[in-house]
Amino acid sequence: MVPSALESISHRAYSGDRQNRRSAERVRKSDLGTLYLAAVILQVRPGKRPEVLSAIQQLVRSMRMLPECVGCSSHASTDDENTFVLISEWITHTALDDLLKLDEFLVLRGMRILLERDTKIIVNEIASRTVLVLDD
Repeated sequence: MVPSALESISHRAYSGDRQNRRSAERVRKSDLGTLYLAAVILQVRPGKRPEVLSAIQQLVRSMRMLPECVGCSSHASTDDENTFVLISEWITHTALDDLLKLDEFLVLRGMRILLERDTKIIVNEIASRTVLVLDD
């Protein structure tokens, strides 16, 4: 089940801070063309949350270092505290493929024993994008 209500657990949520809004505006203005949005959904076994959260945080830090990563964040479900979602945007499909080869991603995949269900990865190809900045 994909969480309906998500709570940010990252230091840099998509819409929560000015830096991300500027990043989103920069993406719109630079006319990048097609973007790839990946959502990685992890359902953790009860009691195993700290170990998986540590691996998620390391993966997010590594993803942010990749030059073709437009943005990424991790979220916990407010409906199920053991469900996490990593959301990332990529300039090319090749860069998205590179994510799956990162050591940190392989570590996360290797933690299957800590997961309640198999990891799901949902990839969306985005052909157009509109950024709305709400008044503060």
